Order: sequence, then structure tokens, then C-alpha cells
Amino acid sequence: MLFRFLIIPFVGVLGLTEFATRLPAALAGILTVWVSFCLVREGFDTRVALIAMLLLAISPWHIQFSRWAVRAILLPLFLCWGLLYFQRGLHRPRLLVLSALLFGIALHTYNSARVFVPLFLLGLALLHWRELWHRRGALVVPCIVFLCILLPLFSFWIFPEGLTRARSTITTDAVEVLKHYVSYLSPWYLFYSGDSNLRYSILKMGQLHTFEVLTVLTGLIGMFRSPEKGHRVW
Repeated sequence: MLFRFLIIPFVGVLGLTEFATRLPAALAGILTVWVSFCLVREGFDTRVALIAMLLLAISPWHIQFSRWAVRAILLPLFLCWGLLYFQRGLHRPRLLVLSALLFGIALHTYNSARVFVPLFLLGLALLHWRELWHRRGALVVPCIVFLCILLPLFSFWIFPEGLTRARSTITTDAVEVLKHYVSYLSPWYLFYSGDSNLRYSILKMGQLHTFEVLTVLTGLIGMFRSPEKGHRVW
């Protein structure tokens, strides 16, 4: 729904054309690259942030969703944006309100955000519980902001119309769930074949470049070795 509203001013100015409907997705992809730079610079130096920005800019996964009018491109934008102000808010609590607003907007971007964003916030809370506990007074307004966005959506999700997508995709078979989850972490899927649905991948390419095997492994090793909690998220 959010992406449709974003398209309206572009269509109003440029007309109902392919360019007008694709432009918001392209701009969202470009903005995500910049936000990722700012986010990584919060925990590393400018050189590392530039490398991260470059890798995202040339990522087949990111390019694919940026080049055509699909709402999924908004989720990484608002997720990274919300995380950026969350990290800054740990030192300047007033920014946590903006972080809560951005995470709340992320709920409107894509179906999977309904599950992923709340779980992601729960993970952040567990990871930074000491810092948040010391600033618990400053969390009241951010929590109210997020709940004001979440609760109206939740009331819709529990109705039959809101559960239509869930009913068509959710399975109660634990083995099947694990199988599908692991398939998205498969090196073959990530670096060689990509998604079987060509709407979500580039023909004869993985979701990431082959050379990114090295960057992923380096990142995982650095994540486990780093004492900084924020590095476990980035």
C-alpha cells in the first residue's frame, strides 16, 4: 500500500508511464545505498562504509528490486533507516522516536515485514537491553509511536482479508519450514543459481556476486570476533 501512495505524485507529474512507476523504486534503491553508508559509518570508519555502500550498489539482489516497480525495495530502506537512528538514539535518546516511526513505516512496505520487523526489534532489544534499561524513561514515547502504527495494522491482519496471504504461504510442517529457510541460506542459491522466479533474480546469476563469498565469510568471522554489539546486526 505504501508504495502505491509513493507512486501517485510521480504519475501526477510525469503521467502514467513506465518511467513514472519505476522511478520511485529506483530512488528508494539509491537512497538505501546512502543510508547503508551512514549506518556502517556509525560503527566503522569511512573507508569501510564506502566499501559497504559499493557492495550494495552493485548487488544483483538490490539492483533487481530497484529496477522495476516493486514494493519490496522499501523494506531494506526503512529497516536500515530505522536501525541508523536506533544506533544514534542509544547515545541521543530523542532520536529513538524517529527510529520507532521508521520501523513502524517499514510494517507497511511488504508482507514479510509484518513478521520480520517485530522480531528484528525484539532481537535489538535483547542485544542492547542494558543500554535500553538505563534509558527506559526515554522509551515510552517511541513505544507509543510504534504501537500506534502497529495496532491498527494488527487489527486488520487478524481478519480473513488480512490473513489471505498467510494462508497461502504458511505451513505447520516444521521440517518443511526448516527446509525452505535453509534453502535461502544455500551457497548455490546465494552465489550461483539465484531465485527460480526471475522476478526476484537475474538470469544465470546468484542473488550475490560470486566474489562476495569472501566478503560474507569475512563479515561473519568479524561479527563473532568483534566485542561491539552493533557489529552483530550490521
